[in-house]
Amino acid sequence: MKTVDPELDHGPHSVTPADLVGAWLLDEVFLSCGDRSARPRCRGTLLYTPSGHFSAIVHVASRGMPRLGKSLGYTGSYTVERGVITHHTLVATWPFGAGSRQTRWATLIPGDGSADVLRLSGAPDRPVQFLLTWHRTK
Repeated sequence: MKTVDPELDHGPHSVTPADLVGAWLLDEVFLSCGDRSARPRCRGTLLYTPSGHFSAIVHVASRGMPRLGKSLGYTGSYTVERGVITHHTLVATWPFGAGSRQTRWATLIPGDGSADVLRLSGAPDRPVQFLLTWHRTK
């Protein structure tokens, strides 16, 4: 498992839709709210298609995360603008809600002899922050 620096970077990025296409596996989740933080054990997959569709599912294996439940997922279409991915949900479990827009700030770290790494974080003005780290599958 790759470990990430929990500092959230919300600067401009050059992620394009073509960069995202493929299957991604979840490596790590970092959550923070004020002075509290957590790294729940999770497993998940994220799929981006060339036609602009996505699907994500995450299983929370850690105890002590009752509000999230055991699994959450959503699917729909996506757009990318200036390194920000917007997931336009068609079908979703709580907490996302069908018809909602989920905005993710993206950082792509090209693999140098290994898999590409994709870091997704939420809007910087939200009280609860998260950083999801994924690696591209072959």
